[in-house]
Amino acid sequence: QLFMPELKVWLDVDELTDISNLEESVSDSAVFTIYYSDGYFKSKNCQRELYTAIILEKPIIVLYKGDSTEVAEKMIEECTTYCNSLHSPGSSLILERIFGNSYSDIRTSSILKEGPIRWLDGGSAFAAASLEATYYRLLHHLPYYINHPNELSSKGIMVPGELGLVLPQ
Repeated sequence: QLFMPELKVWLDVDELTDISNLEESVSDSAVFTIYYSDGYFKSKNCQRELYTAIILEKPIIVLYKGDSTEVAEKMIEECTTYCNSLHSPGSSLILERIFGNSYSDIRTSSILKEGPIRWLDGGSAFAAASLEATYYRLLHHLPYYINHPNELSSKGIMVPGELGLVLPQ
């Protein structure tokens, strides 16, 4: 929000006044973003939001902290354990949407390029790289950039803390 002030960000813990509106709020969004932490897939409210995003085919961006392999293994374990209720679209579909088609091999480079984004704190260039990856994926799914796909690939984006313009690879 600080770096993209015109972007409307809705955060359930800040904005939700009626828990029965979770699905409607997800429906109103252009992109669904998860900040993964242990127990995410066990939470019934997180499940409701995630299932709605999957059913409505919302683009999903997952952010996490920690070791890539360990976190990916934990996500897969939690999702397969807790996301198989009657209302679930199924853990296989959920994991495919989060990691891509290669979720079963969590060591593949495609997961690191297309899957969850490792969040790095601080004012370092690494934090700027996390922001750049998040911004690029987010913008890529917004109506303007869907209609003008070359805008991001030809111009790139500038993230505070970076040394220069970053073009997607």
